Amino acid sequence: MNLDSKTIQAAHRLAAMNRTLLRESKECGCFHCESIFSPSSIEEWIEETQGSYSEAPDPFTALCPDCGIDSVLGDACPYPVTDPAFLHAMRLHWFGEKEAA
Repeated sequence: MNLDSKTIQAAHRLAAMNRTLLRESKECGCFHCESIFSPSSIEEWIEETQGSYSEAPDPFTALCPDCGIDSVLGDACPYPVTDPAFLHAMRLHWFGEKEAA
């Protein structure tokens, strides 16, 4: 899947301070490990306290329950976050290829 830069940037912004959005979601996808999971499986959150983040109404960012990276998007956002091709395209842009196990 080819994503334009504007879409990649906009989707990436939704991976920060996303607790409210994830509470409205039924499924989530991580664009680091490319796993798909229920928002109820998220157990760890980072409280963003730097700069304008500290002014956010809900400054908590989810950590993926599978890989621990803050690359979680919920299906309440306008992107196909449970589509493996979308998650892979986001991973390639932000992290590159997965390392061989």
